[in-house]
Amino acid sequence: MKTINYWKISPWDWGKDPQGWEKQWNACLKEKMIAIGWDKVGDLQELSLEQIKNRLFENYEEYRRRNYKTRLTLDAKQIFYFKEIKDGAIVVANKGQKEIAGVGQVDGNYYYNRRADVHKHTLPVKWLDTERRKIRRQMHWLPTVIPLTKQKMREFGILKIIKEVRIQKYEAGIKKGATFSQRVMKTREFQQAFRNAILENYQRRCAVCDVDDDAFLRGCHIVPVKNDPKIAGDPKNGICLCVIHDVAFEKGIFSITDEYEVRVSDSFKTTSRVLASAISKLNGKKIRLPSQYYPNKLYLKKHRVIHGL
Repeated sequence: MKTINYWKISPWDWGKDPQGWEKQWNACLKEKMIAIGWDKVGDLQELSLEQIKNRLFENYEEYRRRNYKTRLTLDAKQIFYFKEIKDGAIVVANKGQKEIAGVGQVDGNYYYNRRADVHKHTLPVKWLDTERRKIRRQMHWLPTVIPLTKQKMREFGILKIIKEVRIQKYEAGIKKGATFSQRVMKTREFQQAFRNAILENYQRRCAVCDVDDDAFLRGCHIVPVKNDPKIAGDPKNGICLCVIHDVAFEKGIFSITDEYEVRVSDSFKTTSRVLASAISKLNGKKIRLPSQYYPNKLYLKKHRVIHGL
């Protein structure tokens, strides 16, 4: 299944049971999770789509009705999609078709919560924003689990919310610990916070090419942490690059001028046609600038000095 970064998930059937929805939503916030029903299917971790479909048929009488064949397939897909949602994906919790209740980020993998009375299929979630927002009625929001496009996320204002929350948290962390040791800079928590802030600043796209898949993007330090730990947390010391260009920049294969143009080292040589095309053609190209926190020109100069460029 293609990686999908945005999902709409309903905590409960609000149309049939408004009070039950409020109760389950409060549980989602308190326990930092989102969960769905169809508990009789059991733990989904090792189940294929076809196996989920068979279990629905075996355990729920309504799916054995002649006119429920299409519904059986659709619901099996919803359940399968839920357990396949990846760590880091964004979840939009809805209340009916005209209200967004919360926005969160998946913080781990699917698990089957045997201690829960109902809705045992569970994803851990960090809720980033729980302000309720009215939206134009979404006629297709009747299913429990559906993918959302980036365009829809932008339409609802959710991309902006996510960006603001992440940058606020990152800046708060910087202010809280203005001086970091090299050991702290190497921690997974700091690296992830720095990466998130840099990717958001560059609209989640490589600054020198068109790669826009999070799995292939890095929050790269212009001046390496080991060279100057004091500026490691400065967002102006970061640039969003894809995996290939991150390695090339880190090794000094190319640098960036004060005019924000790529300068490829004269000494760059490779037998790979792919790498030659991906790097050599960048020479003289303007980088894609971020929405804020432009790369500090002193840091760019220091990177050039470090690599003798």
